[in-house]
Amino acid sequence: MSGPDVIDLGRIRLDCVSLAPVAAPALLLVHGWGGDGREWAVHAEALAAPSA
Repeated sequence: MSGPDVIDLGRIRLDCVSLAPVAAPALLLVHGWGGDGREWAVHAEALAAPSA
């Protein structure tokens, strides 16, 4: 797991956290207005775990 990253798209700035290996498929979890990434904390580790 790495720390928070920032993706700067010019007018839009995205704060993100990578939990799975770089080669893993990407999964983007988006929260609503007034929320933050902690809303996904309960599910993040399970979603980042390798599938059997």
